Amino acid sequence: MRVPTLWVELHVEAYRPVKQFYSALGFRVVREDVAEGKAAYLVMERQGAILCFWPGNNAVHDHPYFQTFPPDTPPGYRVEIVIAVKDLDALYLRAQQMEAVDTAIKEKPWGVRDFRIIDPNGIYIRFSEPHDPRQPSARPARGLNPSRYSRRVPRGRR
Repeated sequence: MRVPTLWVELHVEAYRPVKQFYSALGFRVVREDVAEGKAAYLVMERQGAILCFWPGNNAVHDHPYFQTFPPDTPPGYRVEIVIAVKDLDALYLRAQQMEAVDTAIKEKPWGVRDFRIIDPNGIYIRFSEPHDPRQPSARPARGLNPSRYSRRVPRGRR
């Protein structure tokens, strides 16, 4: 088995709504540690995308880093998680049925189709067609100049 080099850990109060929501989107539980104090952990996976959840209880409020923010700060503030999927259209229909869609599926100027959802914890997630984000354009979109949408990074900011 190949060891992943990147995964996302989301800090949540409860696992039940997380498991129901992500299971409905085709994620499967690959690890679930029973809560013993603050040691609970949940890992879900879909087509190689790994989402981890901690702690599944009120200990989420005790984390030193997150205590520095006002208690009413939305959990997903300033973060968008992007997950590439092979079955974008089918997943979009399922997300619509769940009433989780935030932005409709459409082709972006850089030639990739995607849509966005908001999970039960307020986390903003984009499901996208598979593509290489290191490239300025996956394919030219109809009627658009892809070079217009790629930015050069100034020297010293790479």
